[in-house]
Amino acid sequence: MVDRVVNRMGNLERPSSRISDRSRDLLFIVLTCVSGTVDSLGFFGLGGIFISALSGNTVVLAASIIQGESTTTMLGISVFVGYLSGASLAAFLFKRKANNNEMGWDTQVTYILGIELIVLVLLFAQSYFHRFDSYLNVESIIMVTTASFGMGIQFICARHVNRIGVITTMITGTLSNAIYRIINREERYPSIIRKDMDNSSSLKGSNKSKTDAHKRTTIYLLTVWVGYFIGAAIMTLFLINLPLYIATTLPLALMLFIFSYARLNQKSYQKFEN
Repeated sequence: MVDRVVNRMGNLERPSSRISDRSRDLLFIVLTCVSGTVDSLGFFGLGGIFISALSGNTVVLAASIIQGESTTTMLGISVFVGYLSGASLAAFLFKRKANNNEMGWDTQVTYILGIELIVLVLLFAQSYFHRFDSYLNVESIIMVTTASFGMGIQFICARHVNRIGVITTMITGTLSNAIYRIINREERYPSIIRKDMDNSSSLKGSNKSKTDAHKRTTIYLLTVWVGYFIGAAIMTLFLINLPLYIATTLPLALMLFIFSYARLNQKSYQKFEN
């Protein structure tokens, strides 16, 4: 009994069980796919506004204010309110973590993403009763706020995991970084290449290791962008051919897969450790 208590206390002093590097990279791609589906949902299904692209939404908000478009203005404001609220909540939860300096996809990340899963369930429920017959389209505004809240949570989680700077809700930087790597084959950022090599015990200490890591990272960045593209494309097809509430099941199903896959991997790791 005493041994169990000591072991549990020891576990509090080290990071929670992490998923493998391959699983993490897979889930990052699926997370980016979720962002693509939600952005497409916002643009084509909820009033022509992106859910997670705050730079573009800043332009939309400014233009709608100048043009006096009240509905678009409210949608733009709701994106910022929801996104910043979700990011603040996730940041607060990470702040309370004992080992906050430790990066990686651990159980804390999985559980916080579980909140995003709950948010997407709520989004589905809202979409089931959604109508477009109110003056300010209040129901769309509420749905945009809900969806952006989930994207804010996802942003902080991706930032905490810190996978070579990939932010799953901001795809422009990821694609630009990939293009830079394609044009400049020699790695100019030693800190990034070192992270890749540190995560693989078989890739250390040689020029070939650096070249392999550089190629793998470039391909990975392109794959992340493709994940976003595919998510947006499939959601657009859903919105064209299916009711809105059925379309919202797509990001929900993807998020359920992410949460379940991560927890199964972490439980397997915990059993192995024990």
